[in-house]
Amino acid sequence: MRHKRESNVVAELFPLLVEMGIDPSEIERGHPSGGGRIDIYIPRYRLIIEAKASGGATQPDVVRAGQGESPRQQLERYLEAEVSAELERLSLAGGEHSRKAWTGILTDGRTWHANEYRHAWNPARRPTPLHSGRFSGTAEDLVGRLAQWLAGDPVGRQWVPADASKLFAEKAKELARLYREIPANIRRKPDAQSALWHDMLHVSGMSPRGGSAPDHLFVVHSLLIAIARMMICAAAGHTGGWEQSLRDGFASWTLDGPQGRASDILTSWGRSLPIGRLGPP
Repeated sequence: MRHKRESNVVAELFPLLVEMGIDPSEIERGHPSGGGRIDIYIPRYRLIIEAKASGGATQPDVVRAGQGESPRQQLERYLEAEVSAELERLSLAGGEHSRKAWTGILTDGRTWHANEYRHAWNPARRPTPLHSGRFSGTAEDLVGRLAQWLAGDPVGRQWVPADASKLFAEKAKELARLYREIPANIRRKPDAQSALWHDMLHVSGMSPRGGSAPDHLFVVHSLLIAIARMMICAAAGHTGGWEQSLRDGFASWTLDGPQGRASDILTSWGRSLPIGRLGPP
């Protein structure tokens, strides 16, 4: 790889990481951190990559004209911010800390500087060098080397992607179908809840338009309430308490009905809900 623009280096690194078996949804690009943006950040693998244009990684410790820090200092600024944030977050939540080390990589596509950093305060104090210099192997060789640097199991649960809507789209469709098929003999309660919900939106000036819009938004809003209750309960360590917390409010219709009720779908799906940032690692 040899590119004049950092964005091109990032674009070529992305498929290499996917080839390693990393889910594309877990690869964050442009993640805000430490007063800047990380070019590539994979939280569960504790990997931070700072990409530079051609020649930008040949002297990692040199501060260039117009820059306030060296490329390595920039990388370690991001790493310090993310390590500190995770340590603080887990301390507040009372969670245990994974000892998996962080990997920081600075590259322009030809020259690579990779270091291992402790998962501890001031991680940049004594990094362990993994590689420094040109890498002349094939793309397959590079994938193998990256896999060595990232050895070990990922931390926590599946990472929530920047656009999480796809995680919920299918469940929204299933809930909509169940809502349409609620038997007439138990239809009165959900209809009343939907009417009250619609009245609240109407009073607020946000009444949905279109014949099918109210029912669709009612189901989606119910799903969002259920997701929020699941995440709150999971963060507090009460993974089975979300149903009880959902009984007050218009979304409680998901708890009623015959076999195959909406809550059965939500329960099975909630077991694998990716809430790595909130739940225990």
